[in-house]
Amino acid sequence: MSQSFTFNTKIRVSAGDLIVVFQWVASSLYNVFTSSPTDNLGSSYTELSGADVYLGYSYDPLVVTTIPTGVGGAYYAVASTSGTLSVTFNWKAKPRVVPGYAVYVLHGQKFNGNIYYPNSGGQTATGNSVSITTSGLPQTTYHFALLVAYVSNNPCTNALPSLTAQGFKQVLVWGDTCMQVDNKNIYLSDAFLYAYKYSAQDFTFNLQFTYAGTTIYGYAIVLV
Repeated sequence: MSQSFTFNTKIRVSAGDLIVVFQWVASSLYNVFTSSPTDNLGSSYTELSGADVYLGYSYDPLVVTTIPTGVGGAYYAVASTSGTLSVTFNWKAKPRVVPGYAVYVLHGQKFNGNIYYPNSGGQTATGNSVSITTSGLPQTTYHFALLVAYVSNNPCTNALPSLTAQGFKQVLVWGDTCMQVDNKNIYLSDAFLYAYKYSAQDFTFNLQFTYAGTTIYGYAIVLV
C-alpha cells in the first residue's frame, strides 16, 4: 500500500456526528506508523492516547530480543459539516503490507466528550482465551465498545490464527501467514479482529483464540 489512500465510505454524515477511525498494520516493518487521517468534510482528528499502540511482539530466542508488532492507532473527530464521508488514511512510511481499517459514524445525539481507550499489548497467552472487562460505558454518549484485537503465532504457521470476541459483531478479520518481521530472521503468523458491541453498562467478555502456537495477544477498545 502507498503512504496514503482514500476510502469512500458512502455514509451520509451530519454535522456534529462522531467519527471514529481505526487503522492498523501487521508489523513494525520499515518503521511504519500512522499519521492523522483527513476527510472531505474538514473534520479535525485526534489520536486516542496521543500515539500509536503496539498490540503484540515477536520473541527471537537466538538473539534474545523482542520486536513490537501489530502497530496502529484509533482516531476520533466531530464532523464539522454534513455530506457523504470519504476518509484519507495516512502513514509515516509506506506500509509494504496491506493494513486493515474501519470507519464508524455515530449520530442521533450530541457527543458529550467522554471517550475511553483501554488497551493492552504484548501479553503472553496462558490458555485459549482471556477475560476482559470494560470500564466507562455508562458515562459515554452512544454506549458502544469498538474493539481491535490481535494475536500472533511465533514460530509461524501456514494458517491465519483464529480470533473471536464473545458477544461482539464482527466487522473485519485479516492478517498474514509466515510474515517477516522488521528485516530480522523472524517470521510469524498473525490475525486482527475489528468488532463492536452496544451496551449501556460495562460488561465482561472473552477474547478467544487457538492456543496452539498462539503466544502473544493484545487489544484496544474505544468506548464511546
